[in-house]
Amino acid sequence: MKKEIQKSLETIRRPLLFLAVLGMLFAALPATVLAAAVGGQVQERSVTLSDNGASGGTIASGVGSGVNVTYRVTFTAATSYTLRGVVLDFCDGTGTPIIGDASCDAPTDFNLGVTPTIDTTNYVVGASTTAGLGTGWTATSANSGQTFSMTKSAGTALTSGTTYTFAISGVTNPSAIGTFYARLLTYSSATVGIGTYAHDSPGTYQDYGGFALSTSEIVQVSAKVQEALTFCVSGLYSGAAPPNCGATATPAITLGHGTNNTLGPDVIDQQPIFTLTSTNAVNGLTIRMRSALACGGLSMDAGATCGIPAVGGGASTWSVMTAGTAAFGMYCHDGSGGTGSLNCDDNYVDRGGSADPNTFGMDTSTVGDNVTSTYGDVVAHASGPVSTMLNQYDFAATAGNTTPAGLYTTNLAMIATGSF
Repeated sequence: MKKEIQKSLETIRRPLLFLAVLGMLFAALPATVLAAAVGGQVQERSVTLSDNGASGGTIASGVGSGVNVTYRVTFTAATSYTLRGVVLDFCDGTGTPIIGDASCDAPTDFNLGVTPTIDTTNYVVGASTTAGLGTGWTATSANSGQTFSMTKSAGTALTSGTTYTFAISGVTNPSAIGTFYARLLTYSSATVGIGTYAHDSPGTYQDYGGFALSTSEIVQVSAKVQEALTFCVSGLYSGAAPPNCGATATPAITLGHGTNNTLGPDVIDQQPIFTLTSTNAVNGLTIRMRSALACGGLSMDAGATCGIPAVGGGASTWSVMTAGTAAFGMYCHDGSGGTGSLNCDDNYVDRGGSADPNTFGMDTSTVGDNVTSTYGDVVAHASGPVSTMLNQYDFAATAGNTTPAGLYTTNLAMIATGSF
C-alpha cells in the first residue's frame, strides 16, 4: 500500500516540476521575445553619417567637428503595411542594438535636438533613387535627445522588399571615439511608439533592425601656399613674343629706320617689348613704368635737355603722335594667352576711340602718379590673380626737322606689384 501511494505522488510531482522549469525559462527570456514584432527584421539597413568626428574635438567647425551632423537611415521593409510611427533609439558602446534589451545608456554628449530636422523625400544618388516616406511627418526626441521618433496619423504605405530612407539633421555625435549603436522600430499605429516606448519595453512594433555606428579620428590635412609673383620683361625672342620667362631676350630696343636705323621727321618708328606675369595676389596687381629722365622723353645728355620730349607734352592722357614733331611715347596691349585679365590703363590705350592709330602715352603731369614720380605710372592692372599673361608695349618716337643730331637714350623700369 505504501509503494502505491509513493508512486501516485511521483506521478503528480513530475508535471509540477516541468511546469516550474518552464516558468523559469519564460522568466529568463528577453523582452524581445515577449514583445515580438508583428512583422520582421528589416534588411539592407544602414545609417550613413555626414560627419563621423567625435563632438567637442579640436576641429571647431566644418567636417570633423561632430556637430550639426546628418544621419541618413536606409532600410528594406520586411512586410507590407501602413507605416505611422518610427523610433530610432541610440545606445552607447556598452549597450546593444538588440531590440528590447534594457542595456541602452545614452552615448556621452550625443543629442538629436528637441525637435530634429527631418528629410522624408526621395534620396537621389547618381542614377539611383531610394524611396522616401512622403510628407506630413512630425519629429520629436525623448530621453534627453537619445531617442528619435516621428509620427504621421495618415501613414505611408510600405511594400515588402522596397528600400526606404529618411534623414535626421542637426545631430551632435558622441564625444567619445568608438562604436555606438542604434535600434530601429516601425509602428503601424501613430499612438504607439515614442509615447509609450522604453528601451526594454518597446510596445507592439511592426518591423525592426539594429545598427552599429562609429565615430573616429578625423584626417586633418594642411598645406601652405606662399605669395607668388613671377614677372619678366623681354624684347623680341627669335623674332616673336617670348613663350615664357625662361625664354626671354634683353629688352634693349633701337627706334629708327633706313640704312643707319635712325629717326627722321618722315616716319613714326616703333618697337615692342613684352611682360609675362603670374601671381596669386587675390586683390590683383599693377604694372608701373618709371622713367630715368625727369622729362620722360629721350635725351642725349642724361636728361639735362630733352630733345625728344614725352608725347603730348607729357599730358595725363594719350595723345596723337605726328611724324615730324619730336615725341616719345608708348602704347599698351591688353594681356593675352593666359588666365585672368591684365588690362592696360586708359592713359596708354585708346586707339579704339581715335580715328588716328598713332596714339601713345607718356604721362609726366599727374601728381604723384606719372612716369617720373617715385613709383612710376600705372600702365596695366589686374583685379585678381593672373597666370602667364602676356602684355605687349609698343614704344614709338619721331624726330623733328630741327631735332639736334646725336644718340638719344632713356632707361625705363617696369615694376610689378601684387596686392595679396
